[in-house]
Amino acid sequence: MVDTISRGEFAQIVANILLKGEEPSASTETKFSDIVPGTKEANAIAVVDQKGIMVGNDDGTFGADMAITYQEAVKTLVVLMGYERNAHLSGGYPNGYLNTASSIGLTKGVSSAGNGFMSYSQLLKMMVNMSESPVMSIVFDSINSGYVEYAADEDADFLYEFFEISYDKGIITANPQTSLSGKGSSEGTVEINGEEYL
Repeated sequence: MVDTISRGEFAQIVANILLKGEEPSASTETKFSDIVPGTKEANAIAVVDQKGIMVGNDDGTFGADMAITYQEAVKTLVVLMGYERNAHLSGGYPNGYLNTASSIGLTKGVSSAGNGFMSYSQLLKMMVNMSESPVMSIVFDSINSGYVEYAADEDADFLYEFFEISYDKGIITANPQTSLSGKGSSEGTVEINGEEYL
């Protein structure tokens, strides 16, 4: 079983996150010589390219069928989470991105093989880590001076920022069928530490 992810597949995963599960708009043209316009993959690649999250190769190709390296994938996820500026200030590609990923907990518990290829199991672990990591947000933007200040927003983790899903820990005290106190929660909800959630 092949456990590596192609660059095209990775672009589709990232585009799916950016678009919150919606299909990307059909693209009738592409700037990459190895991509056929109008395909699902081409549309996803157009999204991540336009947003500056993934880039092509110097020869004008995207390399969609090539396996994505661990370093490329980490860079993409760091940019997706808004930490590109931090990564540049920490030394740029690849070490600045790897160091930034480590400092925000993105690579916690993920073994890497240097410049080896990204596996599905590594990606899944990073996705779990992303769900618990704050995203970088603009906290001050002065249009006149061109000064922008960024900060990690501890209240807006990845799941909330992209999917409006809150993450919490606690003891489930009720669901619609049963409860610790004798009264179940409303239909379609769960009660955690006495507070009801959808």
